[in-house]
Amino acid sequence: MSKQTSKTGLSNILGSDVNPSTEDKQDDIITAIGAIGSAGLTDAELRATPVPTTAEITESLPAGTNNIGDVDVLSSALPTGASTSALQLPDGHNVTVDNASLAVTGTFWQATQPVSGTFYQATQPISAVSLPLPALASTAAKQLADNHNVVVTSAPTTAVTGTFWQATQPVSGTFYQATQPVSAAALPLPSGAATSAKQLADGHNVAVTSQPVAGADANHFHATLTSADATTATSVKAKTAAKKIHVTSLEISVGATAMEVQLQSDNVSPQVVMEENFFAINGGLTWTACDKTLPLFVVNTNEDLDIIASVAGDVTISVSGYVV
Repeated sequence: MSKQTSKTGLSNILGSDVNPSTEDKQDDIITAIGAIGSAGLTDAELRATPVPTTAEITESLPAGTNNIGDVDVLSSALPTGASTSALQLPDGHNVTVDNASLAVTGTFWQATQPVSGTFYQATQPISAVSLPLPALASTAAKQLADNHNVVVTSAPTTAVTGTFWQATQPVSGTFYQATQPVSAAALPLPSGAATSAKQLADGHNVAVTSQPVAGADANHFHATLTSADATTATSVKAKTAAKKIHVTSLEISVGATAMEVQLQSDNVSPQVVMEENFFAINGGLTWTACDKTLPLFVVNTNEDLDIIASVAGDVTISVSGYVV
């Protein structure tokens, strides 16, 4: 086949209705293109007017699956009953709902709603410069003048109720004992008290002419008591029949508990020979008569010398003296 014949055959094939699905026509196109490829084209032929390569396909595709490539759809008929702009309602058109009752669904709230936040009491405090007076309210115009005297001619008897207080009032709080410990740099001396002017000089010898001799006189005694709880009267020196106890020296000390200590007889109505004295923790006192013939105190005939403390705690007492 010559090159001219091949070009003529290809032009005839491309210029006619082409059905690529027809095998005979496909073979013709392949043969014509092959002839051109073997013979070659001239410069004039290459510059010739392009041959249209698009054509309308009028024949049906064969049964089965066919790949026809990409398809551009320029227009398509609407399906039956499709909505168009001609059937749309104008803007602002009112719609009437024929059925009177419609079911409403969703989240509903109970009749009483829970409310949170800051609330105020039923009666509110009010601050106002002025408020209208109630009917029959008293005004300044109805007030009596200052210092006006009011005469009551028939005053009714009115019962008085409420809380009344008895003559003796109960009192609570911190109380201190009747005898208070006192610390003072100087206090006035009682009448007849000894002063430094009456003291004997240092190193002065004192002659005792009527003092019982310790150990040599059965009337002389020295007694010591240690107790962990002297809150009830406890005997320090037992009585001697038909004799009185004369105490000439006394020493008291307490332990880790502060307390008040009193010395007394063991009578039903005890004779207090030393008033309550307050002792701080680990405190104490030593008391000695300057003149053994003048005892510190004397316990009545046929009575013990007892100690009594305000609270439980360690206390030690030592007494010396004589009985006559």
